[in-house]
Amino acid sequence: MKLRSLLTLLVSFCIITSCRNGENKEDDLISPETESSYETNTPSGDRRQSSPASSSSTIEDNSNPGSGTTAIDDNINDSETSASVISQGKYIKEGAADPSCDCFCIDINFSANTELCLKEETIFITGRMSKGSDGVVNIYFVEPASGNTEGDDIPWNDFDKNTPIASITPTSNGQIELDWLGFSINGDLAMDYAIYGKKTLEGIYKKK
Repeated sequence: MKLRSLLTLLVSFCIITSCRNGENKEDDLISPETESSYETNTPSGDRRQSSPASSSSTIEDNSNPGSGTTAIDDNINDSETSASVISQGKYIKEGAADPSCDCFCIDINFSANTELCLKEETIFITGRMSKGSDGVVNIYFVEPASGNTEGDDIPWNDFDKNTPIASITPTSNGQIELDWLGFSINGDLAMDYAIYGKKTLEGIYKKK
């Protein structure tokens, strides 16, 4: 009887010990250290897949259609600005057969007076050019040229010298347009002499 009781106690002790060891092994499998190790070793690519915000932001930035318009607008503005400025130099009237510029040319000069042809080979005047608003250049009468062979009957001394006799406006492709206004006396247009300069000077010019 004593031997049987001793065997029973030993078997019971072994069973209890075995159960406790099994529980400890299960705890080890799900311990915090194991969970931390799993999170640390998770590939970075998996985390990127779970956060699509950065990818969508990049797509939106690349698909912005207005990113390249500033340079184009600047180029357009530069072209418009250059077209509105009349540069100094000699210009020849379109359609005029005057390669030597004896009559159908104008010399844009803001620092000195320039000669203007009113009638081929016979009547010339000296004019003064001044920059106006919106790129317009105004021409003022100064005096008749000393080498004129005609025009002694024209009242040169009566003509206003502070009223424009012509205006020059910039156009496209570097061209300019001269509009003949005529001479004025006391602020009024001198109708009897309005024709002088209109035929020879008025028109479109290009840089020579």
